[in-house]
Amino acid sequence: MERLPDGSVWRDVVDVFEITGHPQTDCCYGWVELIGGRCVWTTRLKVPPVKSAQTAVRAVLMRRARDSACPAE
Repeated sequence: MERLPDGSVWRDVVDVFEITGHPQTDCCYGWVELIGGRCVWTTRLKVPPVKSAQTAVRAVLMRRARDSACPAE
């Protein structure tokens, strides 16, 4: 469970995948979300600062919040 910047709560299942051949990690986190009426797969490698499923979700949510706060150039 993660709290979003707007105060709502993100609650979903994060899958953990073992990967091979990547020079920095052997693990990846992934989940499916319904965004704008579409199913969207999101993945994050277990590369610092991401060290767990929770920090993977947190990193994605923080990035989205930052990107939505900054107007596109």
